[in-house]
Amino acid sequence: MSEKKRKMAHGERKVKVRDIEDSFSSFTIEETLKLRVGLLNWYDHNHRELPWRKTFKEEEKEEELQKNAYGVWVSEIMLQQTQVQTVIPYYNRWMLKWPTIHHLSQASLEEVNEMWAGLGYYRRARFLLEGAKQVIAEGGRIPKVASLLRKIPGIGDYTAGAIASIAFNEVVPVVDGNVVRVIARLKAVSTNPKKSVTVKRFWELAAEAVDPLRPGDFNQALMELGATVCTPLNPSCSSCPASEICQALSISKCDSSIAVTDYPIKVVKAKQRRDFSAVCAVELIGLDTVLDENPSTSKFILVKRPDEGLLAGLWEFPSAPLDGETVSSARREAVNQFLKKAFKIDTKKTCNIVLREDVGEFVHIFSHIRLKLYVELLVLQFKGGVDGLLKSQENETTTWKFVDSNSLSSMGLTSSVRKIVSKFKTSNRNKITRFAVQESSTSTTASAETETKTKEIKAAPKAEPTQKKPLAKAPAKSLPQMMEEDVIPSLKAIFEAQEDLSDIELVFQDNKLEGSFVNKGYPYSFWAFFPTGLTGPKGFSLSSYNSGSSTIEPFLVDEKKITARHIIFWVEKRLAAQGIIPVWKE
Repeated sequence: MSEKKRKMAHGERKVKVRDIEDSFSSFTIEETLKLRVGLLNWYDHNHRELPWRKTFKEEEKEEELQKNAYGVWVSEIMLQQTQVQTVIPYYNRWMLKWPTIHHLSQASLEEVNEMWAGLGYYRRARFLLEGAKQVIAEGGRIPKVASLLRKIPGIGDYTAGAIASIAFNEVVPVVDGNVVRVIARLKAVSTNPKKSVTVKRFWELAAEAVDPLRPGDFNQALMELGATVCTPLNPSCSSCPASEICQALSISKCDSSIAVTDYPIKVVKAKQRRDFSAVCAVELIGLDTVLDENPSTSKFILVKRPDEGLLAGLWEFPSAPLDGETVSSARREAVNQFLKKAFKIDTKKTCNIVLREDVGEFVHIFSHIRLKLYVELLVLQFKGGVDGLLKSQENETTTWKFVDSNSLSSMGLTSSVRKIVSKFKTSNRNKITRFAVQESSTSTTASAETETKTKEIKAAPKAEPTQKKPLAKAPAKSLPQMMEEDVIPSLKAIFEAQEDLSDIELVFQDNKLEGSFVNKGYPYSFWAFFPTGLTGPKGFSLSSYNSGSSTIEPFLVDEKKITARHIIFWVEKRLAAQGIIPVWKE
């Protein structure tokens, strides 16, 4: 095998390295004019209609300008690390609840986190609230220039440029991942896009290009181009309004070993830290009325995370960190120690264990952490009341609360906590009632009052059962939301668990799931097609750079019941058939 072929087979595709000054040369006057005219004309005819996109006029009243600027601010923060189709319903709900910055400034962090639940990267929500409070404290007006906007918590160069240019028409650039990709291809930049000197130059080039008459529209057009045309894996160069001045496209036409997608160059990501945690959903039954207005339902314990750090201030089930992969008995012992320390719950002395079972495990991916969660359900019935548990509320190191079991599903919870709820909701609830009666009747420490209640419970089955109203079904997720929240995180976790896979990228756009990775040194790309959304035929394509092979497979499922699980199973099956991941199981 030749040296060139060897490098290509092992993912070392040669990118034409140009002199750094050539790569970073400014746009010529002719290039700038063509880019502005072509891009704005394309944007006027092709931009997506989004709820935060409005035509801002300088003659608008100050109050209207401020309201529009607030909407841009909210949308830009939500769009960071999150796809557009996922953001739209969150944005609409947010603006209905807090239509102005004055309304938001009156909210609590818990309210904001609940509204944000499911979007991830919760620090963004906290910064939005802190920023709103600061603006109100300093006079109630959002600054109109980027230099002042950057002084607000959570607003960096990108967000400041977006608000200033879109809402207030200031001639300043914006640079996000989409803009970096577009400029890197226009100028065929072959240096590390993460290096500070490169980042600085991207901002300078964007500043040179921005249109002085329509800066907001130009910035949105540049980002829109990167999101819909100049995409990471499958750019549509034939429909790009900037193809005439694109140096990456020009190079690829002259050298078949170079592709437009080689720019910007891929940077090896730092390996994620692997953490492990035992999560215990503690359910309490038969509690006194002092705990809640509805004592007939069970209660769950939720713990508040610290106000700083990962998932700051959010509610979750009690958990104990683990040193690594462990057996069930070791996980339970870790949980027992935590419950005893934090809540004075002793599973051997202060309560009866009605039910304790492992309900599953899953991996949750953060930007820098791969967290494996082992989930168990622990149903408890206290022997002598809950006085000790209530006294533990004085514990200064742990903030917690009771949550009615019927209210749990409707709360604003993080995606990982919602996954945990879905796991233990499938447990056999009849088993809990049966065990509760047995434990209560055999307890030697129960009071006479408890014995009386036990007799009442035993007699309950003879009573005429009441008809419960069926629970309203949760609205089905859209395909983009399903991909963003369920499919992509799960597939990413599956891929990252394979030692032979690296450089993993997954994105969903235009009804297509696009993925790329390196397997044992060989670069692969795959596409899962959903041309008509969740219903109708689907397709699958897998390509390898080393062989140039490509396969397309039709795929049909029960159109009425397709879920994220179907999609994950389908992708796994096809990759397993190629020997890329272990053989899939039913």
